[in-house]
Amino acid sequence: MTGGRPGWFVTIDGPSGVGKSTTVQTLHDHLAARGRPARRTLEPTGSDLGQFTRSHANQIHGLALACLVAANRYEHIDTEIEPALQAGQLIISDRYLPSTLVLQQLDGVPLDFLLTLNRHVLLPDLAVILTADPSLIAQRIATRGITHRWHLDPTGPSREVDLYADAASHLLAMGVEVLLLDTSNATPSDVARRIADAIPALPLASNASPTRPTPPGNMSGQPAQPVIDTHVILRDGDKILFSQRGGPYGHGRWHMPSGKLDHGEPLTDGAARELLEETGITVDPAHLRLVHVVHHRQNTQVERIGFFFEATTWEGIPVNKEPDKCLALEWFTVHDLPNDIIEYPQAGLLGYLNDTGTLAEHNWK
Repeated sequence: MTGGRPGWFVTIDGPSGVGKSTTVQTLHDHLAARGRPARRTLEPTGSDLGQFTRSHANQIHGLALACLVAANRYEHIDTEIEPALQAGQLIISDRYLPSTLVLQQLDGVPLDFLLTLNRHVLLPDLAVILTADPSLIAQRIATRGITHRWHLDPTGPSREVDLYADAASHLLAMGVEVLLLDTSNATPSDVARRIADAIPALPLASNASPTRPTPPGNMSGQPAQPVIDTHVILRDGDKILFSQRGGPYGHGRWHMPSGKLDHGEPLTDGAARELLEETGITVDPAHLRLVHVVHHRQNTQVERIGFFFEATTWEGIPVNKEPDKCLALEWFTVHDLPNDIIEYPQAGLLGYLNDTGTLAEHNWK
């Protein structure tokens, strides 16, 4: 994300036939009418590398194409996106990281490889994911005509819609603001208006002093809207179960089984659900003991409250139930914890192990 840079970065992705290019053009016109100029860009870019990638996408497949796309993206960041943001511009990209997580997976490239390849890309401030009914997408493609090899697969529209939903989840886990819009029954103007409403006016007030975070107690006057997470500490004697992340946020690093609380869901029910979904372990919510709470500042726009529970009684053998999101499950003793635990869950774990009290405020200073 743009951090202290004075500009703002928006990406627009979605399945073929969903109306991305029309949306980008309409959004550009809509913003201009509001007196808010935006710079448009796209991937693959118009550079020599980008044009080569685009013109050879039907001949080059798999890992080789994924590497070409990533190389063009890093070039895009260095030569266009970063300079625009430093200049205080609003920049909107037609396709970015979500398209890679979808199209290259359809091309047979493992998700882990794609995440590693793109782990250093600049994340957007707002990622817009357009979607639509797969049958409508297929109809639009048939009317427009086949333009690349992915259109040859009759199941392509349904698979793209599902994979873009997964990509949205990956970005949310990284702290990126995601706007998921269904264009099935919406006009381009309606979609553009929704996106424009989600883009703040520039310059951002938070960038007035980019090197200094907002001090604790210096309130904005707006109610906080934190993400609520549950973390489960599963013990077998002096051993604790850890999960190695396979998603973009914290890729390859360790944490305890965890996840976001669903709307209308009690905390202990959410913690038990996440533990079962990730590891296959069953625990009665009544057997989850609250041991620590962490108020975590992820960035200037996202804060999280993590509730850490110890499972006092549980059943089952841990199994990696989400191999697309988790690289491994492994037991570590409390005397030899992994060195690369993600800092946010680490704060809750150490608060529990060291009995430092029930609350930690993390990353606020």
